[in-house]
Amino acid sequence: LLYIKGYNAMGIFGWLSKESEEDYIDLLAKTENLIKQNDDFYGFILEGERAKLEGATHLSVPNLILGLIYLVGINVSRNPNKAANYFNRSIELGTGFAYKYLGALEGQRNNRKKSLEYLEKGVSFGDPDAMLMLGYYYAYEITLEGGQPDNKKARVLYQKAANMGHEGAKQNIAYMDEDGR
Repeated sequence: LLYIKGYNAMGIFGWLSKESEEDYIDLLAKTENLIKQNDDFYGFILEGERAKLEGATHLSVPNLILGLIYLVGINVSRNPNKAANYFNRSIELGTGFAYKYLGALEGQRNNRKKSLEYLEKGVSFGDPDAMLMLGYYYAYEITLEGGQPDNKKARVLYQKAANMGHEGAKQNIAYMDEDGR
């Protein structure tokens, strides 16, 4: 999602056509960036900002941000159920980017089947982060379930994400090349 703004400029995601949705994209990118960097969130999302987001739940992006807030616990107690509700609402309003977070949430709940279903939906929506996550599953995590790595599937997913500019996917392809996979 860090790349949403770039995709929007290229006109790929029609769900951003409402100008009011675009108002929240920078906040979403900042939120995701902080989560990925594991930075300290203290003071980032204050009550007033959260209240403003809660007043905009008729839009998809504020629901996505609220889901992240409750998934991670940004100045609130972590609440996976509340996070899931916000993610599902975001999806209902047309944002498929919430699928990767639902996939991660179900993975935390040890519901691998549901987790993979959500990641597949994220991939079908064109989310490069979901592609990276699902590729990682096929390359590495599948062995935790007694399965064999499927490097071909992983590489296809990584390549799709890399073609969209995802740096993590490019790195994973390089690692696979170094390992001779």
